[in-house]
Amino acid sequence: MATEIVNVIKKAESDAQKAEEQATVQCDEILNQARQEAARQTEAMLKKAKQEAQTLLSEAGSRGGAVEKGAQAKIDSQIESMRQTALRRQDEAVHLVLSELI
Repeated sequence: MATEIVNVIKKAESDAQKAEEQATVQCDEILNQARQEAARQTEAMLKKAKQEAQTLLSEAGSRGGAVEKGAQAKIDSQIESMRQTALRRQDEAVHLVLSELI
């Protein structure tokens, strides 16, 4: 009977040892899977963030180009207006000089 008790205790200890080893292996597998999933998610998030940043950069470039074109058009318009004014005043200046000479 004592032998049976000792055998039962040894069996229980052996089973507990195996269960602990299995739990350790499962824990390691779960941690590895979690790390791999975290790495995949991080990579996906980084890729998405880069794409969004590139989109924003492209949009900003387009807007900047439109603003630049608008500013250039205003400048061209002002230059033409000043040129026309200068031409009109040139005629006035010529008439003024001629009237002074005559």
